[in-house]
Amino acid sequence: MEISKKQTYEQYQLQWMIDHGFSLKDLMESMDRYFMNDGDSIQELFEDWECNCGFGGILYACKDEAIDCGECIEDEEE
Repeated sequence: MEISKKQTYEQYQLQWMIDHGFSLKDLMESMDRYFMNDGDSIQELFEDWECNCGFGGILYACKDEAIDCGECIEDEEE
């Protein structure tokens, strides 16, 4: 398997969090504060959190923008 110099969007998202000082624990705590047991599925909660909250209003670029800027490559599995 050839290792690409580019990363997938999910790898970019994780690296963005690391680069900005956020951990997965920070992600869960931020989402927990945002939703306060809303009752939606985890996927729905995560998507809502991405669109409306992030880490105090900051978050990685959307997938298309990240690909266009060369931050990541399109995931072949999608």
